[in-house]
Amino acid sequence: MNLLHVRVEGVGRFGTPTLLEGLGPGVNILSASNEAGKSTLFRAIRTCVFERHNTTREDVKRLATDGLSLPVAITLGFEHDGETYEISKTFLRAASATLSRGGTVLARNRDADERLWEILGIKPDTRLDPAAYGLLWVEQGQSFEVPEPSEGAASVLNSVIQQEVGTLVGGERARLVLEDIREELGKLVTDGGKPKTGGPFHAVQKHFESIELQRIEAESRLAELDGNLEKLASLRAEWTRISDRTETERLARELNEAVRQLSEGEEAMKSLQRFFDDEAQALKLREAQMTRLEALRNLARRIDESRNRITGLKASIQSLQSDIAAAVLARDGALAERNAIDSKINELETREQVLQRMAGLAEKLRQRDEIVRRLGLLTTLDRKLKDSAAALQANTVDEAAITSLAALERESEMLRIQSDAAAARLSVSFSESVQITVNGMALGTSAERAVTEALTVDVGGLATITVTPPHGSREQADAASAGLARKLKTLLERHRAASADELRMLRAERTSLEQTALELRADRTVLGIKDPTPAAEIARLDAQLRLIDSETERQLAGIASADLPLPEETAAERETLLAQRGGLRESREKIAGFLDTKNARLSGLNISSAELASEIKVLESQLAGDLTSLPDDRRQQEIAAAERDHEDKAAEHRAKALLLSEKRANVPRQDDIESRRIRADRLQQATIRRNAAMDALRDQIARLEGNVQSAGGDGLGEKVAELRAEGALAKREIERHAERAATLQLLRKVIEDAYDKRREELTAPLKRHLRPFLGDVFPRAEIEMGEGFSVSALRRSGPAGEVFDKLSRGTQEQIAVLVRLAMGAMIRDKGHDVPIILDDALVFSDDARIEQMFDAINRAGRNQQVIVLTCRARSFASLGGRNLRIV
Repeated sequence: MNLLHVRVEGVGRFGTPTLLEGLGPGVNILSASNEAGKSTLFRAIRTCVFERHNTTREDVKRLATDGLSLPVAITLGFEHDGETYEISKTFLRAASATLSRGGTVLARNRDADERLWEILGIKPDTRLDPAAYGLLWVEQGQSFEVPEPSEGAASVLNSVIQQEVGTLVGGERARLVLEDIREELGKLVTDGGKPKTGGPFHAVQKHFESIELQRIEAESRLAELDGNLEKLASLRAEWTRISDRTETERLARELNEAVRQLSEGEEAMKSLQRFFDDEAQALKLREAQMTRLEALRNLARRIDESRNRITGLKASIQSLQSDIAAAVLARDGALAERNAIDSKINELETREQVLQRMAGLAEKLRQRDEIVRRLGLLTTLDRKLKDSAAALQANTVDEAAITSLAALERESEMLRIQSDAAAARLSVSFSESVQITVNGMALGTSAERAVTEALTVDVGGLATITVTPPHGSREQADAASAGLARKLKTLLERHRAASADELRMLRAERTSLEQTALELRADRTVLGIKDPTPAAEIARLDAQLRLIDSETERQLAGIASADLPLPEETAAERETLLAQRGGLRESREKIAGFLDTKNARLSGLNISSAELASEIKVLESQLAGDLTSLPDDRRQQEIAAAERDHEDKAAEHRAKALLLSEKRANVPRQDDIESRRIRADRLQQATIRRNAAMDALRDQIARLEGNVQSAGGDGLGEKVAELRAEGALAKREIERHAERAATLQLLRKVIEDAYDKRREELTAPLKRHLRPFLGDVFPRAEIEMGEGFSVSALRRSGPAGEVFDKLSRGTQEQIAVLVRLAMGAMIRDKGHDVPIILDDALVFSDDARIEQMFDAINRAGRNQQVIVLTCRARSFASLGGRNLRIV
């Protein structure tokens, strides 16, 4: 059996239809996060295979999706003995089952359940058949346990071993004989050798015990009759002593007095508690008044402190104002001196500007030709940039469009491949003399294609064959294809292309345009243009030419070219002006430094003044609030009133504390009250016990009188003789069953001893299959097998093995998985093809060991399907195999 796909709906977190497909031979990996539903899919697979569709068991109910009234729907596709099957079951609501082979329905409902089990070789009505699936389907958390084959699994393993080593004592035949002996022995005795409850041995023993009890009871009654007469006389004497009236009255008087004294003491204690409460209340009032008095005193102190602080701050502000006035006066003088220097510098700069214009005019006349040449280059570049931008705007096919096209083509191809893979195959072979067409297309002598659409096969005009795929799968494929076609059409229309080839051609053209644009931007950079286009530079150069021409014409008007100063004369005069201006600027910088110092001083003084003013506002606001709570005209009165209230509360507390002390002296101590309570309880219990003893004596006397009256005519002697004879017969029957049990136990021991002697021969095939897997992880190590294919120890070096239970949890889990892989390989070699499923295994493996386990799992995957469910995507990335995805 190889699983092909799993589809669920209404199962756990999968409320909507969910598919796990793509399973195939070898290693299959489903890697998903916690709570993604991996274990849910595992339970769904088991439920679909092993449960009847109409079951109502609780574990099936727990599979249902919470909050949805949906049936639990599970479909498995699998391959078995070269045939492809699909089993679909719905549980709980609208329960049904359908089993199909190659698309043809084989059975429904109950027949489908049982036909599936018949195909897979599973016993009917098994939750998880232990013959093979229980060994190889390992649910979450069970990978640490070494497989312990139960009856069905042991039978399969022994049968497989006998195919290799022949029938041995201890093999399957011996195991069946042992099972028969154990079954027969189990009817008689337990594992401890005691008679089995409900068995014939136990029934005879119980019968013997019943007879013995009756005999002992009859003999006891004979002895009891004699004893009852003596006991009756003793009880009557005891009754006379206990029922003495004088003693009864004395005990009642003492009890009443003790109860009265206890009640008085408890009442006094309740009265004292009221005085305790009054004293505590007075103390709370005294403390509250003291808190209020302290608050008023603190408020008065804060008012005085605020006023003193405000007075000091105002004095500080006045001092700062004097400093600010002096600083302003000094700053104004420096500003006047700086303004005079600035005026002289401006005159010198004006003259220098005149000289610069005259020198610049001569230079501009020399540079006009260069400006005209640069203007021509820029005009050409501007035209090329505009043409390139227009072409790029017309062609919108960028790399994202080509990526979208490739993704759509991949989806379309994947859809075609999946449709072909899931569809039936049509194969046609014929001689050359016959003309065959499929959907109007002529074929050669043979052809094969997937049936993903309706096919019409014309056989030389003699016959027409129509092959139609399943309606549901075709609709689904057509819908998916139509969706991809709509996406492709939208993409082509967005970029104004008629086909995918034209879209790619447009992309090639845009790539060329983008390269040209890059070259033009490089030219723009070489020409020193920072803007996207040279339009601004062209306009500037045009204006510069017009300005040069206009200024030249204006400045040369009425002036002969001979009147222009020579460059040497202009340079000499400019040097003189520069020297004069340098001296003035040095003086100005000194004045500017003085102004900076004064401005910094003014700024600091203004900031300090503002901070003091702000603090005064805060203090004045706080003072106003405090005066509202405690005005000056009522300060002394309110504080004095609070002091008087505190004294009154203190006096009241002292008085109540004194009264409490006096009251406490007149109340009995707690241990005295406890003594009174103990005495009252003691006398009450004595009265109760005395009355109970009298009632008991009365009942015993009445019962003994009745027994004595009725025991005389029961024929006890004859009954004792009959019971002794019947007991002897029952004892002989017990001895017969005990002898049979001993014989069966001896036979079982003989066969088990023979089995122990041949155990190595029985476990040799499993060890041989385990050896390559073990070598992948524990080189040169061997496993020691125990009873029932269990692992007792791991021997790695030296003669002594390591006890399995003492190994680390990670090593135990790795060995348990390896033993399952070996069992799967041994079962697979003998024709029992069962997939191995590991749900969240190898959780304690380190990085090196888990890589070795991956080698062992891939070794198993060469000949058998292995399905690994894990939440550790990074750790299992190197496992290899077929990656699965829940869709």
